Amino acid sequence: MCSRLVALAAFAASCTSSHPSHTQDAATDGARDAGTDVAAGSSCPPAAFHGPATAIGTATAITIALPSSLAFAISTPGDGTLYAEQPPSGTAAAIAAFTSTQTVSWDHPALRSDGNELFAREVNTTTIWSSTQVGGVWGMPVQASGPWFSDSLAGGAVAVGTTGDLRAMIWGDTQLQEYTRTSGVWTAVGPALTPTDLIGQAAMLASPQLSSDGLSLVFLANPGGPSLQVWYTHRADLSSAFTLPATAIYGPATAIYSPYLTADCRELYLLENGVLVKHAP
Repeated sequence: MCSRLVALAAFAASCTSSHPSHTQDAATDGARDAGTDVAAGSSCPPAAFHGPATAIGTATAITIALPSSLAFAISTPGDGTLYAEQPPSGTAAAIAAFTSTQTVSWDHPALRSDGNELFAREVNTTTIWSSTQVGGVWGMPVQASGPWFSDSLAGGAVAVGTTGDLRAMIWGDTQLQEYTRTSGVWTAVGPALTPTDLIGQAAMLASPQLSSDGLSLVFLANPGGPSLQVWYTHRADLSSAFTLPATAIYGPATAIYSPYLTADCRELYLLENGVLVKHAP
């Protein structure tokens, strides 16, 4: 489906449809970064974030990988191809595995927090594909087959444990659901969450992102009008539910997308007015 929040849809490619041939999940994960972005002395929950923001990236970046430092961004400028920007202020380079053709194009990319796996939607479908990066090269996309709802999009995934298992948020305009991937099999974790569950009122949802430790969640919602806010919630451990309702930590604002909160809750990154920026409390 190509409909999304109007304020979030400027980057979306035009709708076409095709079906790449692979239909199984990626079986292996790429190498992980040794460090984490957790600093001594946690600041979770964060204080509200205020401007001015520091511009750090180009105008097309919409998903970023921040395992221990600002690594790179994946962008989709509207032509159905995904681009890597490494560093985010660098020149965008087309990713061969996610290059638009006459039969397939891509949108709504989402990165694993260590930067070594990329999820994306096949335009004009509800099919999510993934690719792992080995030696700086992205492999052929394979279909991520899960029991998720129709009109689903992937939020950024995080690696947990030592066996390559993942946690990820799958979302649509009116719900989001956490999933775990264990030995290649996706399973729902807890119930699907509606805007009423998440923020206590009706709204449209977008762009959920787990922190690299999987304990904090940020997402966008627009209660009461077109302006968006970044919302935050936290949990004590991966077996616990997120504390609800969530708390607004940035906004209201227009033309924002793809919030990313570091695991220490001290820095918030997002696309704002067409530029990748960093906010501090």
